This record gives sequence, C-alpha cells and structure tokens, in this order.
Amino acid sequence: MRNLLLIVVLFLFSVKGFTCTTFVLKNDSSLLFGRNLDWVSEDGIIVVNKRGIQKEALIFPPEKPAKWISKYGSVTFNQFGKEFPFGGINEKGLVVELMLVDGNYPALQGKSAVNELQWVQYQLDNSKSIREVIESTQKIGIQQINQHLHFLICDSIGNSVVIEFSIEGILTYKGTDLPTPVLENDLYLKSVNKHSKNQTCRFSTALKMVNSF
Repeated sequence: MRNLLLIVVLFLFSVKGFTCTTFVLKNDSSLLFGRNLDWVSEDGIIVVNKRGIQKEALIFPPEKPAKWISKYGSVTFNQFGKEFPFGGINEKGLVVELMLVDGNYPALQGKSAVNELQWVQYQLDNSKSIREVIESTQKIGIQQINQHLHFLICDSIGNSVVIEFSIEGILTYKGTDLPTPVLENDLYLKSVNKHSKNQTCRFSTALKMVNSF
C-alpha cells in the first residue's frame, strides 16, 4: 500500500502551463459532457469499475481513510492505475471530471478522507445526482497528495455543479450561479471576472461557443 502511494506521489508532480477545459452542452433532446486533457503524458487506460466492491482510501496517516462499498458501476479514464481516475461516468449517468487549479483543501475536522483522484471514484461509486455529491462533501474530505483540483459534475437530467475548495471551506456553483457549465484551470469566479472584462481566455471562448450551440 505504501509503495503504491509513493508511485502516485511521484506521478502527481506539480506541472504548470497545462490547459484543460470542460463544458456541458444540452438541448431538449440531448446532453453532452465534453473535455480536453492537456497533460504531461497522453497514455491511459479505460477502466470498468464494478458495483458491490469494498474499498478503502489510499491516504497518509494519521488521517482516517474513507471506507465504502460501491453502489454503482462506472467507466473511467485512468493514468495512474485503477481507483485513480481523471474522470468518468457511472451507470446512473453521473459524470465527474477534474482539472488543475491553484488553491487549498480545507481541514478535515474529523471527516474520513480520500485523496484528490479517489474523490472522483468515490462520487461515481456512491452518487447518482448533483444533490448526493454535494451532500457527500459534508462527511468525506480530501487529503491532498500533490495536486489541487476542482471539478465539473453533471447528472443524467442535466443538472451541473462546479465544486471547488479553499482553506475556508467548500464552494459550490449551480443553478443560477452556474448559468453556463464551463470550467478552465482558474477558479470559477476568477474566470467569470476575466470574461466580464472581455479578457481573452479559454473560459470565454468555450462560454461563447456553448451559448451559441
């Protein structure tokens, strides 16, 4: 277990200059979640994750690792091995995708913990809706191995949420706070501010294209 954790740490080194974008397109009959992955390596594996599997988070002591049994099967894209996805979709239609961003995770304050990549798998294993994902953040925290991430998530009926973290707590943007579900490698409100000032950025480009869809 410790050797595996060391491997994950070695791979998840800090990298600057990578540019990922995620977005959701929907109309009366279709729902599409899109993303690009600009990363240090291009290779990965597609993993089929089964329901009914007992799992335990891989984190550093003395924090308490989360333990659970997967409720839902999922398909994920992984680069660092099984249980460490960059994103995926479960059998209930919940999609979770991550991107690098500057920031911090709040203190666990007694919560059970998963690492930043296992947070994706935990949600796909246990949640079928945006509401359930948000509720889970009250009992499951993230112990950072190396990278700070934020997430764009969409469920089968087209509800979307951006989830971000800071020392002060967890930030969620949904409904009227997320009129167009688009996310880049900046904090969501920073991207919104750049767009309002007509600054050129991937967020503005994707936002305009999604709105014109």
